[in-house]
Amino acid sequence: MSGVERAWPLSAFEGGQVINDQVGVVKIVLIGDAQTRTVRAYRRGDYEFTASRNSETVLLTGDVQWTMTESALISVEGEQLSRLLGHLSFWFACRREAA
Repeated sequence: MSGVERAWPLSAFEGGQVINDQVGVVKIVLIGDAQTRTVRAYRRGDYEFTASRNSETVLLTGDVQWTMTESALISVEGEQLSRLLGHLSFWFACRREAA
């Protein structure tokens, strides 16, 4: 990705949340649900995404709908934003010892 790592607490996704953020120089959107312990991350370019009230698999940028798939966010116009790798882990499993 960008050589930078970042973590978010699962509690940030209570009730199903959409988080627009940036890791290094890469702008990302995270879609998650703490109850089901699921989070997906996608590149977002210069878009700011919000959740759709009508569907759990649709995001919005203004009036434009984007569908979440396994590999990308896809707009109704056919634009695609790639999914990023990530994983859930316990914070103590990610700690690195200082040299």
